[in-house]
Amino acid sequence: MARKVRTFAEHAYGVFELRVSRVQHVSPSFVRVSLAGPSLAHFSAELETQEPLDAYVKFLVPAGDKPVEIDFTPSWRQDWFALETEQRGGWMRTYTIRAARLVPASEADSALPSAPTIPAEYTGSREPRVLPAGTVPEIDIDFVMHAEVDESGAEHMGPAAAWAASASEGQLVSLMGPLAASPLWASWDAEEAEDILIAVDETALPAALSVLGFYARAELGESAPRIRLLAEVPSVEDSLERLSSPEELPTTLEITWLPRQSERGSASRGTLLASALRGALNIADESAPVCERAADDEIVWGVAAGEHVGRYIFIAGEASLIKTLRRVCVNEAQVPKENISFMGYWREGKSEN
Repeated sequence: MARKVRTFAEHAYGVFELRVSRVQHVSPSFVRVSLAGPSLAHFSAELETQEPLDAYVKFLVPAGDKPVEIDFTPSWRQDWFALETEQRGGWMRTYTIRAARLVPASEADSALPSAPTIPAEYTGSREPRVLPAGTVPEIDIDFVMHAEVDESGAEHMGPAAAWAASASEGQLVSLMGPLAASPLWASWDAEEAEDILIAVDETALPAALSVLGFYARAELGESAPRIRLLAEVPSVEDSLERLSSPEELPTTLEITWLPRQSERGSASRGTLLASALRGALNIADESAPVCERAADDEIVWGVAAGEHVGRYIFIAGEASLIKTLRRVCVNEAQVPKENISFMGYWREGKSEN
């Protein structure tokens, strides 16, 4: 499947104020929050296909009862992150769009802004896509209820997870995303690969499942690639059946499900995934140290390049783990770097800010 790499585009974004339309506790470690509102008609027109793949948004976690607002000055990024949390009204976190659809508009939607807040420098189209009468777009975001360890060593739930754990229908919240004339922000670029290997921890599992949903609906026939999913999750209760439905999984899929807590005992983060990846790549598992810690200023993020007519590998999750898994692919399995997309979504002990 050929696809251009989707990246962050200057000034081609806005802040969308939405309402919480549904909250589902799908498993002990995952909460699915649905967000809807008329301003999403101005969101990237690619969302209309309802195939977001691994598209992401910047979710603006409110520190109080009001949605986070951003004053789009020329230096807004530096100014916003320089403020204390209370002054800027919350935090910014990256989350995948798990699914998208159109739903009947509610009375509450009429009170929401009909368009996003857009930087003044943006000169592109401001026309929304045309929707069927009486409908609004709705997206799902899956939040992982995992604890973070801060710089002092204390364990606590991060602000986004804490917000999702107590979210309720009708709450207002905001997010940043691409405008109608812009592509979705995403990194999936499998081109025409015949063999796809996906290795993720729980924080990247929503992106992986979104990708698999596309392949399940694509009707590729004999040209469908072989797909292998290696997924490490916190608990055996975080089952694939709870997180996805059979029609969202392609028939060519091979699944290795890796719960850290099970009847067999417990495993530390990343050990199961590293071992499974070595097995999938047919290399010896020598019980090497799992995580080579990523430096605070290190960018653990890269997108495959070129035409992938053979193997394509997608690895995503905690930055230090992903740095290690990429070295397993490149140094141990001799996989060409241009065949690997890798994303360090978060850093243990560090906030995304």
